[in-house]
Amino acid sequence: MRRWLALLFPLLTTAGFAQTGVALSWVAPAGSFNVYRGVCGGSFIKIASKVAGLTYTDSPLLPGGTYSYQVTAVAGGQESAPSNCIVMVIPPVAPPPAPTSLTGTLTSN
Repeated sequence: MRRWLALLFPLLTTAGFAQTGVALSWVAPAGSFNVYRGVCGGSFIKIASKVAGLTYTDSPLLPGGTYSYQVTAVAGGQESAPSNCIVMVIPPVAPPPAPTSLTGTLTSN
């Protein structure tokens, strides 16, 4: 069974921004999936278990943060090898625009 799952590990195909988070999608045979966040080439922690379907949104995330993801397939009590790693950088929150059309009144002490 493990050999079969190793051949069918998910492939992360896209990651995009979803309001305050990251929207992930992958290609894989039907089943359920575990989603991991961590550091590519380093350690990961499971953030979602037995996800049905081929998408997941990780939210809320901090603006300006860097987040890396992998996905595994789960079937028959076994877990596949991890998918490729995708890195996303959440854009920082932009400061509000400078005010325009300011007027003032000069007063004396």
